[in-house]
Formats: sequence, structure tokens, C-alpha cells
Amino acid sequence: MKRALLIAAGAAAAALFAAGCSSITPSVGQYAIGTGHGAFSNQQVLTVVPPGGHVKINGVTAWYIPAQYRNFVTGPNCHASDRCDPQTVLTRAGTGSLKGQPGMPVKVWSFVGFTVNPAIELQHMNGFRMKYPFANAFFPFCLKYACASLQAQNNDSNASNLRSSDPGWLSMADEVFPHAIDNATQTALKNFGPSLWYDKSQYPALGKAIEANIQSELGQMSNSPAGLPYFCGPGSTRQKCTPPLVIINNVTPTDPQVIASYNRQLSTAYAVQSAKARYNLAVTLYGRVDAGWFTGMNDLVNQCSQSHVTCNIYAGNAPLHP
Repeated sequence: MKRALLIAAGAAAAALFAAGCSSITPSVGQYAIGTGHGAFSNQQVLTVVPPGGHVKINGVTAWYIPAQYRNFVTGPNCHASDRCDPQTVLTRAGTGSLKGQPGMPVKVWSFVGFTVNPAIELQHMNGFRMKYPFANAFFPFCLKYACASLQAQNNDSNASNLRSSDPGWLSMADEVFPHAIDNATQTALKNFGPSLWYDKSQYPALGKAIEANIQSELGQMSNSPAGLPYFCGPGSTRQKCTPPLVIINNVTPTDPQVIASYNRQLSTAYAVQSAKARYNLAVTLYGRVDAGWFTGMNDLVNQCSQSHVTCNIYAGNAPLHP
């Protein structure tokens, strides 16, 4: 009887040990952060598993966060963007040919590409334990939004999620990125005048100028430690965090009358160019002396045909010229 009790106790202990041993296997697009769990466990980060890795460790809870390239899109289409109402920002006052024009209020539509800092995998020994400085800083910030999932992405369930992301991850992005992007954009626009909105050749330079400020703005919004930005750009490594990529898709004045006035000027300019081209063709066909007369008669015929009324046109010879 005593032997049976000992065997049962041993089996129970083995079962308990087996239950406490967790297998952590993030997908190829995730990091896994393992923390202690339970009332008597150390709640610090105990391990970080890289994308596609596999670790067995006792007494941990596995939290999964995206490791792949992500984006935050500001665009006019609310259904295809992360947001569709950016803050109005102000360009520098005009210089040169635009001297005297005040700064123009505009909205900037952009694509920002980023990843979680690969330094999340960095570790060092502290006594008998491994320490993960980045993960220990980032994870409490992440928990505010429940940005991590308790399940590895081993199926296509994300396809049905809004913007293909977990709700907690979106809550984090929606609170942090808009303010950081708008603040960095306003700082960058101090170097761009009112011509920016119709001169798309300046867009790449504007994107680079925003990149120069966005990392520090994200750091302020997320309260990341100095030297440990939570978000990086393409090409980043554990040792080097490049700024998130910024691509400018469009810049539009907030006053629709500015756009209407510009379109009228553009239409007039195109009409003048077209008229010059037609006149030059008429010179080739009819000679410089009669080109104006033939062009005018052609315009008269076209206007009559579009007026939906009957026109009687009596055309004689071209006027004589001295």
C-alpha cells in the first residue's frame, strides 16, 4: 500500500512537471516573449524566441508579437488606410517667385513602414539569469494595449481581422503613430514652401525629412528608453535601428478653393498651349497670312456644331492683306 502511494505521488509530480514545461514555437512572422506566470513566479521576461524558433522552458506564458514588416498608412480612403484624417500642418512661407505668400495649411498623405526593433532578441547574463533589456522595456508598453497574442499565428485567422492585425496591436498603432507622424511632418515642413502641394518632385525629400524626426517622436509617444527605440525601418539589425521608412503619396491644401483656382490656371495654360499648336499647324497648312482666318472659321464651325442649333455660315475668300 505504501509503495502504491509512493508511485502515485511520483506520477503526480511527473505530471505536474510535464504540465509546467511549455513549448514556445512562434510562426515565421512573430517573436515570442516568454514571461513567468502564477502567483509565485518571476514575472520578468525569461526568454525571447526568434521567428520560426522553438524553445521548451518550464513555467512560462508565451506572448506573440509581429516580427515582419508592418505599415501605417494615412490616406483619403478610410477603408483602405489606417487613418483618413491627418492633422493639418503648415508649410514655410513662400520664397523666390512665391515670395509674399504665407505658409499654406495642407494635409500630408503618407506610407510609414516599420518593424519591431530586432534588438528584442538581445540578451546578456546577469548573475545566473539571462536578461533581455529591450524586451523588458517594450513588453510593459505593449501590455497596455494587449498588443501581444497568446496564440502563435499558425493559420490564416488574421485574414478576417481588421487590417489583418490583432485588435490590441491596432490600438497601439492607432494611439502612437498618428501623433508621431504629424509632429515629425510639421517639423519637416519648415523647410518646404507653398509650392509643395503641386510639385511632386519634392515628395522624396519631404519623406526623408520626416524620417529624420519620426524616430524621436515615436520614442516620446511610447516613452522608450534612450538608445532603445521600439520601432525601426527596413534593413535594421540587432545592433542598428534605421528610421521607419516614409513615402509621401500626396499633399493637398485644406482650402478647396486653392485647388479650384490652381485647376483653372492649369486649364487656361493648357488651352493657350493647344491654341498655339493649332495655329502653328494652320500656318503649315494655309500659310502665315491666312492661318488666323482659317483657324477662326474652324472654331466657328465647331461652336455651331456644339450649340444644337442650325447655323448658316457664309464663307467667302480669306480677307485680303496689304
